[in-house]
Amino acid sequence: MIQEVFKNQFGYTPELSFQAPGRVNLIGEHTDYNQGFVLPMAIEQTTKVSISKNNDQIFRIFSKNTDELVQASAPLAEIDLSTWAKYPLAVIQLLEIGDQGLDIAISSEVPIGAGLSSSAALECSVASAVNELLGLGKTNKELAFLCQKAENTVIGAPTGNMDQLASLFAEKDKAVFIDCQTNDLQLVELGFDQAGLELMVIDTRTSHDLADGDYGNRRNECFSAAQHLGVSSLRQMSIKDLDGIDSLLSEIEFKRVRHVVYENARVLEAVQAINERDFQTLGRLLLLSHKSMRDDFEISTPELDEAVEVAMNSSALGARMTGGGFGGSAIALVKTENKQSVTEAIYKAFEAKGFKTPDIFNVIASAGAHQLQEQA
Repeated sequence: MIQEVFKNQFGYTPELSFQAPGRVNLIGEHTDYNQGFVLPMAIEQTTKVSISKNNDQIFRIFSKNTDELVQASAPLAEIDLSTWAKYPLAVIQLLEIGDQGLDIAISSEVPIGAGLSSSAALECSVASAVNELLGLGKTNKELAFLCQKAENTVIGAPTGNMDQLASLFAEKDKAVFIDCQTNDLQLVELGFDQAGLELMVIDTRTSHDLADGDYGNRRNECFSAAQHLGVSSLRQMSIKDLDGIDSLLSEIEFKRVRHVVYENARVLEAVQAINERDFQTLGRLLLLSHKSMRDDFEISTPELDEAVEVAMNSSALGARMTGGGFGGSAIALVKTENKQSVTEAIYKAFEAKGFKTPDIFNVIASAGAHQLQEQA
């Protein structure tokens, strides 16, 4: 337990503990920073944090995963961006807690670099814990935007706020439908279990880093296209608006716009399909989303394409890459009785192609960030 990790490292019992989940995005990729629609769900894999105040004007942050203790003086000035501790430290810096020192122990089950938002799980668990410990009184939405700002301005990863909103607001057995223009949230009952369906994650174990150039390039291409089209964001564009605009854009910009516009429409269709328990349509939308990310947004990889193709050829209802792209994970919606055969087919195909052995596991829509009960 995380409390034991804390006690072993710091020699006393923590004041409180929190956990926040990673997430799988069902559909709606690269639409969040274009003020569009997304449909993520939290997963069972979480990041757990135990925390206490100290009187030493020092932040001591220990990771069970790396068995490493990172220290920084309070109040925070410069942050070392070469260490994993940049995420909790960036959040603490923006919470503006002055010279109050903290002891923090962290343990995470969220795979790193798999497109399952390990960074948001870390940020949201720390932000929630500090907020509760110091009585800062911030709402979950305020924490979500603060964590996004930490990624954008401190760490330099130009992400939207989908991951943090999902990590903080998710509920068991539900997806979080987010309008990224208004930041309105709606919980959508999934019903996978009752329908005899499971959501598989195929972690290709090809890592990605959203702070490097490719993700930012896609964002810039979308913003440039919006500027050329005279709209505040690509959210303003509908499918019928695509006719005739190719003369106003470069070929690359047009492809990026086409993905975002159709992807927003797919998210709305997916919510309707889930509400109607039409999982065949949901599966079709997942596959269309993947093809769009492969061909128009150009963020897939051979491993992700192989995972999706093999899953579809092995009876999956739908499959797509998930997350920012350039590596990471794919998801597949499968009937429970077909799970094993789909899994075996993907392992076999990856081996034949000489790819790394993927990590394949099921995910269940789970609860968002919350405080953990202390040990008795």
